[in-house]
Amino acid sequence: MNQNMVIETGKQLFVQNYAQFPIVLESGEGLYVKDLDGNKYLDLVAGIAVNILGYQDKGFIKAVFWAPKMMAANINTLTAHGLGSGIGFGGRLETSFAREQAAVNLTKMVLTTVGAAAMINAMRPGSVETDPRSSDFLKVRIGNTRIDLTGGKGQYLIFFARFLAMLGGAEGSIKSAQTKILTKLNTGKFSDPTFMNVALDFLTNKTTPLIRTGIEVLGKGKTFEGKKPTVSAALGSTFTPIFLQNMYEDIFGDYPEPNKYVAVANWLDAFGVNANTYQPIQEYSEKDTIEMNELRQMIGKDKLKELEIIYNKTVNSKIDRVVKQQSYLNLPNEEKKKVIEGIRRETKQQVFKL
Repeated sequence: MNQNMVIETGKQLFVQNYAQFPIVLESGEGLYVKDLDGNKYLDLVAGIAVNILGYQDKGFIKAVFWAPKMMAANINTLTAHGLGSGIGFGGRLETSFAREQAAVNLTKMVLTTVGAAAMINAMRPGSVETDPRSSDFLKVRIGNTRIDLTGGKGQYLIFFARFLAMLGGAEGSIKSAQTKILTKLNTGKFSDPTFMNVALDFLTNKTTPLIRTGIEVLGKGKTFEGKKPTVSAALGSTFTPIFLQNMYEDIFGDYPEPNKYVAVANWLDAFGVNANTYQPIQEYSEKDTIEMNELRQMIGKDKLKELEIIYNKTVNSKIDRVVKQQSYLNLPNEEKKKVIEGIRRETKQQVFKL
């Protein structure tokens, strides 16, 4: 089947909701892709949606990292291919036109994304985080679901911003997406994170599901959500597409999302729109402390789990309300911590009767 036949067939099978390039890509290597007619193209859209045909990763990198082609494409896109210098993946861009187009594409992407974030915040103030130190940077939040306006590229900007904040001696290098509290890196305190922790978490999130599960089970002893790893959960997260996991949790999980827009967001995730649902939770039913062990013996594990869900829903609801208040946002960092600790302590006493 030649290129024209494939294009005509595609018009009959796919919804024409955006203008498509009149080419059919067959193979790719490095920065270049080839169509069915043998024409060679410089791939300047490799980081957008699922157009990641090139790069041909092999060996160890491909076995360990999930979508290394997309990682390379995102870095190239965000740096305009190392400003055309060849610092990046695939080497120096061969022509001045290619280097100019890389810069133009980056400029368009920045202006479009920032413009969209500004309009959404104008309509729904505070719904898009603009601080690059937060994991919610440039994400639209609806309930506990986040829709990433950067298509996944924001995570690289967050990592870089946290690194620069640490070097610059800013008040904090990490901003909590929930409490808005800033945390410094490399303070030397036992409980405080280090830049190495941030770097390792960043790389862990780029690994394949199988490798990541191994790290969680053998290394950390807990999942990304803070839960204790189990064989069934590990198998499920390894072999089930992420958007299906999100949809299941939104409908049947302990913390279902009532907002109808969340279901739409998760369906969009299946088609390349980066969306996921999560909220901080405390796994009190799994804690091996004297306090929780005694409570577990008194009321049973099922009842303890029921109270745990009530506690998490109540705490998260209270914190969500508090962080929207300007009086809270104006507080110094240490005062914010006291407010949040007070909410958690008071709710724990009320729910668990401790």
